[in-house]
Amino acid sequence: MYLYIHSKYYTMTEFETNACDQCHRTKQSCTKHLPQCQRCVKSSTPCTYSFGKFMGRPKKRLRRKQSQSQSQTEERRVENQNQNENEGQIDTSNVLPSPALSCRTKRGLAVSACDQCYRFKVKCVRDGDRCQRCLGNNNVCTFSLSFQDTPRKRRLSNVSPDDSPVRRNTVSSIDTVPEETSLSIDDFLSQDILDTDISWSPIPDSQSGFVYETTSQNQNQNQSCPCLNTALSTLSQLENLQTHFDFDLLLSSTHSSLAFCETATKCPSCSSSVLSMLCVTILQRILACYESISKITDTNISSSVSIRIGSLEFHEESCGPGILQAVLDCETKRAQRVCESLINTPENGGLKALINHIKTQFTR
Repeated sequence: MYLYIHSKYYTMTEFETNACDQCHRTKQSCTKHLPQCQRCVKSSTPCTYSFGKFMGRPKKRLRRKQSQSQSQTEERRVENQNQNENEGQIDTSNVLPSPALSCRTKRGLAVSACDQCYRFKVKCVRDGDRCQRCLGNNNVCTFSLSFQDTPRKRRLSNVSPDDSPVRRNTVSSIDTVPEETSLSIDDFLSQDILDTDISWSPIPDSQSGFVYETTSQNQNQNQSCPCLNTALSTLSQLENLQTHFDFDLLLSSTHSSLAFCETATKCPSCSSSVLSMLCVTILQRILACYESISKITDTNISSSVSIRIGSLEFHEESCGPGILQAVLDCETKRAQRVCESLINTPENGGLKALINHIKTQFTR
């Protein structure tokens, strides 16, 4: 059809083509050979020619109503097909067709017309082997290439897998794969785990009167190393010894406090500046206790000082001052070693001057 434009009016004049129905429909050049053109011979389709007045396109409202009814029928068919394939696994009410699938379905419904009805763009109503229009005009009712086989429409028919219907799986239809979370015995033999200090508990002295919190109880409460809690309790015990003086308890308490400081400096999980400051404070209290012990005379000792070497025990009062001085010398050397360990710790850079001063006091 060609459109001729006049001054104020638009008129449409019919243009008759000499191509066969198949070539005209696919918009291909027709050789017009009789009884069949070359394209119809290759495709093995009947070469027919339709004649008649152009009936025009159907009304827009009617065409819309027909497309809506046909699209609803096709959607029901697709849903029933999906329900049959996935019955018992996927809820069909949750199947959401993608826009590409809906577009393909609606466009694919317009392929039910024969060549003659399609050429004149009229409704094709089938009645047996021929449609009503071809039957009334006594024409041959033929169908050429389908809608999906045309080059322009083939792109819509080939829908990618990503455009498949989105299915919402219910809880019963979800296939879960158990994650490999089990650990083998090799996972517990790694070098990092073997080097970690899992549990630590200072050895309590039965004569010191200290009540240490066990590691298991503290880990159940705080899930952390008990060094800080032990340091605070040790410092509190040394403060109480300054007000309530007891010679036997003073010796055992300073001995246990030095043992804790030695262990705390080697604890890998508690190497912090707060613990180092507490250890320095404990060393200051121990130094004060040693100064108090050195001022005690023989008459101030409430009980005889004794020492045991194997099965030999010395408990004479005449040996008391010598034994006491030997014990103090041994303890001061231990305190000096603790000070050296604190000085060599990188986190204690700001405490080196104070620790050196305490170490000098122990050597006096």
